[in-house]
Amino acid sequence: MPRLRIGLGKTVRWRLTLWYTLVLFLSFAVFSAVAHRIVSRNLYRLVDRQLSDALQAAVGTINRSYQKVGSPTEAYLREELDEVGFSSQVALRLVWPDGKVSYFNTRSFPDSLLNGAQKAKSKPSKPLTLFDGARSWRVLSGQNTYGAPCQILLARRLSPIEEQLRTLRMTLLIALPLILLFAAASGYLLAARALDPVAQITTKARRIEAHALQERLEVVNPEDEIGQLTLVLNDLFARLDQAFQQQRQFLTDAAHELRTPAAILRSQAEVALEKSRSTEEYAATLAAMRAEIEQLSSIVDDLLLIARAESSQLPVVKEPVDLTEMVDESCRALRPLIQRKNLKLRWEVGDEVSVSGDARLLRRAVMNLLANAIKYTPEGGTISARIKPSRQFAAIEIADTGVGVTPEELPYIFDRFYRATPSPGMEPEGSGLGLAIVKMIAELHGGRVTAGSDPGKGSTFILYIPVAGGRQRDDETVYSLAGPSSHG
Repeated sequence: MPRLRIGLGKTVRWRLTLWYTLVLFLSFAVFSAVAHRIVSRNLYRLVDRQLSDALQAAVGTINRSYQKVGSPTEAYLREELDEVGFSSQVALRLVWPDGKVSYFNTRSFPDSLLNGAQKAKSKPSKPLTLFDGARSWRVLSGQNTYGAPCQILLARRLSPIEEQLRTLRMTLLIALPLILLFAAASGYLLAARALDPVAQITTKARRIEAHALQERLEVVNPEDEIGQLTLVLNDLFARLDQAFQQQRQFLTDAAHELRTPAAILRSQAEVALEKSRSTEEYAATLAAMRAEIEQLSSIVDDLLLIARAESSQLPVVKEPVDLTEMVDESCRALRPLIQRKNLKLRWEVGDEVSVSGDARLLRRAVMNLLANAIKYTPEGGTISARIKPSRQFAAIEIADTGVGVTPEELPYIFDRFYRATPSPGMEPEGSGLGLAIVKMIAELHGGRVTAGSDPGKGSTFILYIPVAGGRQRDDETVYSLAGPSSHG
């Protein structure tokens, strides 16, 4: 068997790996964005808290200075503010009403921020981010409440924070391909490990041929998905094995049944051709050959009917059928055979019973049951027929006082080509397909057929057909061509 070439991305293993990597990439991207946002917000909040504390300290110090000395000098204010201990990262500037500017703590406060800082007057509690052309600053403005009014401006460079955020972004960008590479490798290995049982199942299933369907796949864990798949495949192989065995048995039985009439025809033709014979002898030979041909034709028709039913090519036209009338017609049609064997027929005519089914097929099933009773009932015996209606099924009961069937053979009488062991003095008749066809027709209509027998006293066959509009009880069993199934 040629090896299958599977391209990249076409296998489940690669698709799982790609999906796993894509999901992890999206997850890491979202995580990176959220982490950057949280870190950035916390750093800015830390700066804003530092500026707010410094502003409160500056306002308090200036107000206290005015309370102590009335009109403090710039040197005095500088000395008082130095005692507060501002952080070296915070720049302080005082803007007086006359436009004079006083610098405290550091002179790094750029003059280009003065115009932008004036906007903070109306929103003293809201820090602003301003840009001096080279660096970003966080600026907070306030007003003293005692003495000469002045605007208090505090600023801090954002360069350290921006550097931290830049480092965080670079770290995330460097980690991204490494994480994706690790995710792809680990995803591939995990997918390979998870799908390894599937590969083993594929390899073992590929080795199973039509002649070795009895082999089964090993079930490691019947509880997981792989185990369930293995069980389904084993069940499929079992059904295929059974179907192949039935097919082989069917062909063997069909060949055996067809070989006998063919051999008889051949022997009769050879005898007729050995020498010249009289017209009466030729007529007798042709009559015997015609009988064998009819038997052969009957077997072929029955085989064709079974084959069409099993391949779902047998049309079943369901319509209301009067069973009482149909059984009555069947009894009338077989009356010559009944009279020929001097049998008694008891047909218990009751009320009209209607079912939904194919009249042609149902009539054939009833005819087969009656013919089977006639075949195995000795001369002087009795055959009875009656219909027992119920809410769910109409039961057609055919009973006889014939030779009966042993308990050992009873389970097999509906198998194809099966013929019970004949009683002493009786020759086996028929092809062994009559009862198999009855069972098939019953299953096609959603019904069933049962058999009971008492060896030496007779047999009783009951054909159950769902009545028109009837409902089935929970404890009743119906059959399909796939086998019996209990509805409940």
